[in-house]
Amino acid sequence: MAKPAIHGFDFEHWAALARTDPQGFEAERAAVVEAAIRRAPRDRQRRLRGLQRRIDRSEERRVGKECRSRWSPYP
Repeated sequence: MAKPAIHGFDFEHWAALARTDPQGFEAERAAVVEAAIRRAPRDRQRRLRGLQRRIDRSEERRVGKECRSRWSPYP
């Protein structure tokens, strides 16, 4: 039986979406993050978007390194 979601966050939904539809997961994640930023005070939104860009770039680099090491001809 699934545990109740905390504050509307359903981990099982997100985990299943990430497994079955990574592109859909990323699109939904981006929409949720953007909605949260829009709810923030206007004077903080620019800073929050900048921080989110840094997080996204960091994740892209991490995933890129994983892919390169996985397919590298060198152990």
